[in-house]
Amino acid sequence: MNESDDFDDMMLRLGENTKKPKIVKTKLYLHSSKESMADNGDELGLEGEAMDRFIYTFYEVVFDVEVDTETGEAYATALEGMPLKEKVPIN
Repeated sequence: MNESDDFDDMMLRLGENTKKPKIVKTKLYLHSSKESMADNGDELGLEGEAMDRFIYTFYEVVFDVEVDTETGEAYATALEGMPLKEKVPIN
C-alpha cells in the first residue's frame, strides 16, 4: 500500500463520517372525531353554538413535515400551510 492508497482510504472514511442525512418533505394529517371533541367540550363546559363549532376542532389538520430517512426523526415545519417560527420535533 502506498501513500496515495492511504490518502484515498482516509478520504473515504472521512466521507462516511460527514455524510449528510437525507431529508424528505411530506404532508401529514391529524384527525380527531366529533365524538371525542364533544367529550372534551363537555369537560370544558361548552354548550350550544360554542359546542357545535368546537366539535370540528382538529377534524382534519395538515402539517408540513421533514423526515430524516436515516433516523426517522420528524419535524413539523408548517401548520395548515402557515410556516412555524421553528421546526417542532414531533416524535
